[in-house]
Amino acid sequence: MLRFSSWRAMARSASDQALESQLTFRMGLLIHIKPLSANRPQLRVKTMNQPCSIETCRRLIAEQLPSRYPTIEYTACQLRISVRTLQRRLRAQGFVYEDLVEGVRREVACRLLLELETSIADVARAAAYTDPSSFSRAFRRWKGMSPQAYRQRLGLQANTRR
Repeated sequence: MLRFSSWRAMARSASDQALESQLTFRMGLLIHIKPLSANRPQLRVKTMNQPCSIETCRRLIAEQLPSRYPTIEYTACQLRISVRTLQRRLRAQGFVYEDLVEGVRREVACRLLLELETSIADVARAAAYTDPSSFSRAFRRWKGMSPQAYRQRLGLQANTRR
């Protein structure tokens, strides 16, 4: 692997034609070496203009869930882009960050409700809800029934104590 300083040394010794064709990826950035003149190359650093992956955003949201509400600031920071850029890229793909958070919370809750040993309060905490009642309201909005009714409908015994 070449280090940045070795790129400078290579840039000084290479011809203009070779300099224009040298590309490398380093830490998520595209580095293109282009000479200003035959003796002085200039480094141009550009961020990759790729839409952020929805699955990457969902993974970053899920990483935050057990401990706190997943913030867009944290997710943007992990993707090394600004909050506004993240919002623009999500909107271009037809998504809104808050909807992604809601979807991940819903999936986590439904998965944990299948586990008999997990109480409703523990499911609420795992989905980053401050209290079980706010979780129950959100769950009713998602599924049209309470978490206990969801478990019963699936044929599971509700474990309400813990």
